Amino acid sequence: MNVMTAPMVDEEKDAALGKAMRLYKEAHEQLAKLRAEAKFIGNVFSKLGQGLAGSPELLLAQGQPHESRFHGGTTFNLAEVATAERIVALTSEIRTKIVEIGDLQKALGKMGYPVPSLRSNPLF
Repeated sequence: MNVMTAPMVDEEKDAALGKAMRLYKEAHEQLAKLRAEAKFIGNVFSKLGQGLAGSPELLLAQGQPHESRFHGGTTFNLAEVATAERIVALTSEIRTKIVEIGDLQKALGKMGYPVPSLRSNPLF
């Protein structure tokens, strides 16, 4: 019998299932981290946007020298302001991770282990 066409033995099936489950769990954890980063960046930009829209003269980077009359406005940490390149990369990573999770869900279902999808997100 050809090794390539031989049916999988129970140990191989268990190993494949275990690997798929581990990858699925890791992918969910990675997606959660990516989404947390996106939320953080969104909050920083929201704060900046409100400052710019309201009183731009009071929007100050931490440590930025300024006259006392501009004290008490919105301050931000310049190091926390993401670049456009990072935002593009981050959103791309999120989409890629969503596709990976969907693929793993299908693979696990074919192995007889259906996993619930995140129905709160219609992309799954």
